[in-house]
Amino acid sequence: MAGDARAKELCGIGDALFSKKAPLDSLNQEIAENFYPERADFTRDLSLGQEYAEHLMDSYPVMMRRELGNNLSAMLRPKDKPWFAYSTLSEDRDQRPENAAYLEYLTKTHRTRLYDARCKFVRATKRADHDYAAFGYAILSVQEAPSREHIIFKDHHPKNIAILENDVQ
Repeated sequence: MAGDARAKELCGIGDALFSKKAPLDSLNQEIAENFYPERADFTRDLSLGQEYAEHLMDSYPVMMRRELGNNLSAMLRPKDKPWFAYSTLSEDRDQRPENAAYLEYLTKTHRTRLYDARCKFVRATKRADHDYAAFGYAILSVQEAPSREHIIFKDHHPKNIAILENDVQ
């Protein structure tokens, strides 16, 4: 029965966090309606076939958010050149031939795994870039695939997340 009490406590904490977050969701709803109508479902439901952007008089704000979101990935994660590399944070160690070869192997392997279509890295980070451009934050998670052969990146709608910070780091 202790587990039931803990579950109720956690549900209570979650409910309190989401109620504290309600004003932010209202703000994000307004932002989304003007800049990111595809995500304008913070405080209302978008139903299939509904005209969700009919109130917009000009498409310029939506186009600018889209350009900014698209440019984030182009600047931060260009596909045509390496944008990360493994390191030991010690130049002396990194420059030893055996260490340098292994670090290069790790970097190439990681890059190959990230861009494996099953990982959905590009899709998740692209959506996260657009959330960041519109709302100033994005939520990504990484989980192991059921087959345990690769990882899966998922982006989450900001309305579904409430964050609790504590002093433990």
